[in-house]
Amino acid sequence: MNILVVDDNEDIRSIIKDSLSELGVNVSEANSAEEAKTILDKKTFSAIISDWHMPNGDGSEVLKAAFRKAGQVFICTGDESVQKVAVQNGFGYIPKPFKEDVWESLVKTLLLRL
Repeated sequence: MNILVVDDNEDIRSIIKDSLSELGVNVSEANSAEEAKTILDKKTFSAIISDWHMPNGDGSEVLKAAFRKAGQVFICTGDESVQKVAVQNGFGYIPKPFKEDVWESLVKTLLLRL
């Protein structure tokens, strides 16, 4: 299983990557929507976990690039309106901010969906 993590915050990417790696998941990282699009041009993923609000592009650009390149897409956001849109369009969402212990429990639940 391979997952692309897209977030401009290095600490958040690190928490996500460490949690997934401990479970045997191969993790690729992108720090922007632009970098994610470049990676998605070359590779497909079991899932993408992407921040929504990022400088120089947002999660909508990642969603467009992810079409047919990922089995599942999960949006990380604290914006309730984006959470609602994600659910209405069949995407998962991960509420922000999150604590590391809560995240680890959530990761296990998310992996069951894949």
